[in-house]
Amino acid sequence: MKQREWSKRWEVFPAKLITAYMKYHATTLIMRLYEHLASRSFTLVQLDKLTLDPFSAAKRRQKQGESPSLMESVREAWDANLIAYLADYSLHQIILAAGYYAYIRQRRQQQKRPNSPNNDGAELYAGSLALSFLKKSTLLAISRAVCLSFASLGGGIGNIIYPGWGYMFGFNMGDGFGATVVDEFDLNETPLQ
Repeated sequence: MKQREWSKRWEVFPAKLITAYMKYHATTLIMRLYEHLASRSFTLVQLDKLTLDPFSAAKRRQKQGESPSLMESVREAWDANLIAYLADYSLHQIILAAGYYAYIRQRRQQQKRPNSPNNDGAELYAGSLALSFLKKSTLLAISRAVCLSFASLGGGIGNIIYPGWGYMFGFNMGDGFGATVVDEFDLNETPLQ
């Protein structure tokens, strides 16, 4: 039983690894695009806030004997990670849209072949598909906003307790907690389920 379970896991591992690798690099490319767009749209002061490394900034302030307030730390964490979360949201929105496109295309091809064994005769209703897509897009946006909010709060608290590493620990704990809060948002089901 155990051996069978592990063999199943190792069977899908290469595909999952490649998917994670591709998502990582796609998110990085989208981040660089957003940073470029921000450099054309915002002042240098605003751009510095959006591209700040909070870990290094906290260490630098600690050496100078400065200690920011909780709200300053939370705001800094929010600003510094906004582009990354927007890039992640954008990538998953593209994946969601591509999934709907593939689903609609497959269903239309099945409907063109009336004798196809996969053709259940059900029509595609644009309204229900659009509503389903809109629901999932909204849940995706809410989940990313909640995770960024909790991560920023955790990073701000961690930065106050132990500048630098406390930020890293708190940010990741907050992100994990935010992901747990929105875990009930099932974004992986197929359209119309």
